[in-house]
Amino acid sequence: GHAGSFTRAVFAPNCRRALVAGLDFNVHLWNLENDHASNRVVGAIGPLKGHTARPMSFAFSRDGRRALSGGMDNTVRLWDLDQERLLRTFDKHTSWVRGVDFVGETGLAISGDNHARILLWDTRDGHIHHAFLGHEGLVYSIMVSRSGQLAISASDDRTVRVWNLPLMHEDYCLRGHEDKATCAVLSEDDRLAVSGSFDRTVRVWDLAKERTRWVLRGHDAVINAVAISADGRRALSGDLAGAIRLWDLQNGTELRVYKLPVAQIIRAVAFCPDGQRIVSAADDGVFRFWPLP
Repeated sequence: GHAGSFTRAVFAPNCRRALVAGLDFNVHLWNLENDHASNRVVGAIGPLKGHTARPMSFAFSRDGRRALSGGMDNTVRLWDLDQERLLRTFDKHTSWVRGVDFVGETGLAISGDNHARILLWDTRDGHIHHAFLGHEGLVYSIMVSRSGQLAISASDDRTVRVWNLPLMHEDYCLRGHEDKATCAVLSEDDRLAVSGSFDRTVRVWDLAKERTRWVLRGHDAVINAVAISADGRRALSGDLAGAIRLWDLQNGTELRVYKLPVAQIIRAVAFCPDGQRIVSAADDGVFRFWPLP
């Protein structure tokens, strides 16, 4: 478990580490290496101290050696995870930073805030390369595709937007959610997007056609986390009531429901690279590994 509860969480690409926020102002790094022995994992490495208010968003670099955290102190912080050391503080946001990510291995990062601004900036010197404008409400999440060409954001203006990073403009504005869009991810081939919303639906978007491919229904609560498998065939969604649903993106059907013993917020979900399991983090401070069918 964790000293308190998780209020935010993200998994490293290899599912061997996680970054979480508790009720303090620190970023907590967890080692999940011992996950084979037990369904419940305890492996806190140590707190990363620097934020002056609660962290709200995290991202790992591709090699897992660095991390970004965005917080209620309006900053983004760059961390060296090997040395557990703060490398840089980016302070150009004017409101809470709810979404952060690395842009591949370019040295650039992207972050979104409560004032609807998304900034593309250099982690080496803090220089802002571009401010993406278009959202009309706070940005709940932002994620960069594996190609590093696209970023996707979800906002309380009910839209999901896809941004072209090399050309620095908006490629798509995806409309369809009937309430705030809370989370969104891109498939590895940049062809599909999956988003979750306050409207309790998951939407699967065909980017080439700029339209909804599937509206996935079944959740009884707001959706807080989504993920797409590496092959783009399946998706996960986690809600505020402790339910995780596995979806087939080929035909829009539900494959399985995983439920926590007590209703609580699912903070993060991910497909493990072994292709055999998924992992989740919830409010009770427990990481859980679940088998795939």
